[in-house]
Amino acid sequence: MAFSPGQFITAQRINRLQPKTYWSQCSGAVTGGAGTAADIAGTSIPITVETDGATAAMDWSVAVYATGAMGTNACVVRAFWDVNGAPTFAVFDAQATNYRSTVSANWVTPIGTAGTYTFKLNGSVFTNSTLQIYTTLKVQIMEIA
Repeated sequence: MAFSPGQFITAQRINRLQPKTYWSQCSGAVTGGAGTAADIAGTSIPITVETDGATAAMDWSVAVYATGAMGTNACVVRAFWDVNGAPTFAVFDAQATNYRSTVSANWVTPIGTAGTYTFKLNGSVFTNSTLQIYTTLKVQIMEIA
């Protein structure tokens, strides 16, 4: 939204012109199961969006350690917020025991309505694999003035 000639400019409106960045780090690990999705501890970020039509840009990375071969399965990590999950996944596929890797992904989504939302990571981990610590999530909110 542009400023009009003679329009009063408020500190609140100026504040919304700059992006706001939030960051979290995982404080634990998600262990293998039957591919059941679980929230990744420590990555939940509650964020208040002040205007309709904002945009959220998310970047995340996950250090993965496979304590055994996963065969044809893979670990999948995705970002979620209160409205929906990211269509972009970070995927790790370990074909042998003791594989280690760091995978990452990013996603941008519009936020239609102002409000408070919770952004977090969610992972599906298969047997013989563990999502280790050093999992991070960065969310940047860009609002319109």
